[in-house]
Amino acid sequence: MDPFGLKVIFIGLVILLIGAVILRVLVYKKIKTDPYVNRLYRKISNLLFTLSGAGFIFWFSGYQGAFILGMRFWYLILKLIALVWIGLIIRYWVKEVPLKKSERKRKQEFERYLPKKRKK
Repeated sequence: MDPFGLKVIFIGLVILLIGAVILRVLVYKKIKTDPYVNRLYRKISNLLFTLSGAGFIFWFSGYQGAFILGMRFWYLILKLIALVWIGLIIRYWVKEVPLKKSERKRKQEFERYLPKKRKK
């Protein structure tokens, strides 16, 4: 692989890693109080950490001239894995979160009518 291509890939991987760190800090600082948004940030952060870690391994192998791990084919596989993972994250946000929110709201409505525990 040519040196310019390796530099572009390296810069892209660094951007992925910085994005993952920023999202992880947002999750741990609990900027959003909604647990579903925090879980979404955590899922995206895990995706970015995994992609950047595997990408750095493939990048380093290409930089060193290792034949098998340095092939561009692995970047294609990495992109396909990322697309599937992004699809799962979108499915979580579009399908699962509204169901969980409605379930949570329904449970709070039900518990509102239940007697509270007495304090001694």
